[in-house]
Amino acid sequence: MALVQMVSEIEGEVFIPHHGYMAARVGKKAYVHTVGINDILRSRDDLAPSLKAKLQQAIREKRFAAIVSNGDNWLQETVQILDSHYTDKGPIFNSPDVFYPVTGVHTRPEHFWVPR
Repeated sequence: MALVQMVSEIEGEVFIPHHGYMAARVGKKAYVHTVGINDILRSRDDLAPSLKAKLQQAIREKRFAAIVSNGDNWLQETVQILDSHYTDKGPIFNSPDVFYPVTGVHTRPEHFWVPR
C-alpha cells in the first residue's frame, strides 16, 4: 500500500482525520476522527469553539509534518488556514477508481499537505 508506506516514511506526526488508523498502523499517533470533530463543532457544547481554535492553531504552528485529507472540505473554515500554512502536494492516487471502501461513505484520501 503506497499511501501507508508514504505515511510511514514521514518524520514527525501525521494528521489523517478521515483515516487515523493509517497513522497508528505505522506506529504514529492517531488523532480524533473527522466525524468526532464535526459532531463537537456542530454541537452547542462549550467545547466547540475551543476545539476549532486548537485545531486551527495546530495548523498555524505547523505541528504536523503532514496532513492527509479527503476530497471534501473537512472543517471548511479551516481550509483557508491550511492553504496558508501547508502546500497541497497534489492527488495521492493516479487512478480515480482505487482505495475506496467497499461499504459506507464513498470517500478516500485525496490531498497530501506538507508545511510551507
